[in-house]
Amino acid sequence: GEPLSKLYDSLEDAVEDWTPGQTFDFVVRQVPAKIRELSLDELVQALDPDGSLREEAKELRGVDSSPDEEALLSIFDDSPISSLEELASDCVRRTEETPREATDEKNAFTGLDSKGYRVINRSRLLRDSINQDGTENESTLMHVMNALVSHGVLIVDLTDGGTSYKNAEMMAKMWEATEDFFDKVSDAALASRLPGMTTVMEAGSHHAKVGYAEYDSGSMKFLETRRERKKGDLLPAEAKEVLGDDGRLALQSAFDIATQVGKDVIRIAVAASSVEHGAFLQNDGEESRDQKILASQAATLLANELVDDGKPLSSNLEIDSAEGDVSMSPHRLCRYADEGKGNGSSSREVFGAHTDSSFVTIVPVAAVSGLEVFDEEASKWYRPELKARAHWEAEQSSRGKDPSSLVEEITEGEPIPWHSRYLA
Repeated sequence: GEPLSKLYDSLEDAVEDWTPGQTFDFVVRQVPAKIRELSLDELVQALDPDGSLREEAKELRGVDSSPDEEALLSIFDDSPISSLEELASDCVRRTEETPREATDEKNAFTGLDSKGYRVINRSRLLRDSINQDGTENESTLMHVMNALVSHGVLIVDLTDGGTSYKNAEMMAKMWEATEDFFDKVSDAALASRLPGMTTVMEAGSHHAKVGYAEYDSGSMKFLETRRERKKGDLLPAEAKEVLGDDGRLALQSAFDIATQVGKDVIRIAVAASSVEHGAFLQNDGEESRDQKILASQAATLLANELVDDGKPLSSNLEIDSAEGDVSMSPHRLCRYADEGKGNGSSSREVFGAHTDSSFVTIVPVAAVSGLEVFDEEASKWYRPELKARAHWEAEQSSRGKDPSSLVEEITEGEPIPWHSRYLA
């Protein structure tokens, strides 16, 4: 192959020369996944110089006698992983060791009241909500990292506590289009006109697929869609005949909402990790506000590059780009159903324990709590959809409304299903 034009010894050196959309190649060999150079006391002091976060952690712990430092540092992974190979092996181990028994809603783990389990408002994740000095908001950062590291999932309220419904209304239309699609493809003749899972090399990978598939005698049904970058068309083209124009637009709008949330969450997580590892510390090694600003700026560029929203780069940007004609990010419609093949119990595992191959998975919260995420801190399968529903029901009750209706009345607009407010 062609020799590289320039080599870098560190990520921070490369970031200074890199612009969004610019292609790059890299080789990773035995990269340490965790390096602790500070003592526990030094790390706590660096993260929380004025002690405010430790006070907040103490409040969250309540009567728990655990040290404040443990509460603050619970967002960090203490595993002995030292390479990417070990990380891959650990993913396999955790998947194999997780419990397999199915649990009904009554007995499912729905999280606790600590910060990492709480629902976060969409606006808190926005780049516009960072501090005026250009650093990430510490409270938001701690919330996001605690949720992701300790519990594996973050629940986002698209309405900011029921104050802005535009995005939730879009998600409601997506759910309506999804229901309509799966109802229609229950007709085997119609389903047969859809292409099976087909590789789309225009996305830049032989792993990129579009198409329709059914497994386990119809217990699992999938429609894998992607966006054609220049025209914005939905692939596969045959799906548009089933979805209709309104359904196609609903799916594209929902995809846009989800990818923007994904970019913001990734930005915050990457910025936090960069600061933790001292990626932008000055040569003198002193902690400074500047490294937090640089970490946020670099994380923004990285998130925009990693999360493919299916849109072309702006034509007025002079960027060396080799983006494919089709988005790498899919929008997958899934329907899991228990077709009565269980062992007599009220619940059955339809889709087994697995780790997603994507960089990040964004799931619109559903009415049925089928999603389970293994909670590393609790060592239990956690159902975030039940936590989201509890959040909604508590909010409705506080406003004197009946939560049993499972729909939310909007002053200017049609009622929406409760779950269309949330992403996980």
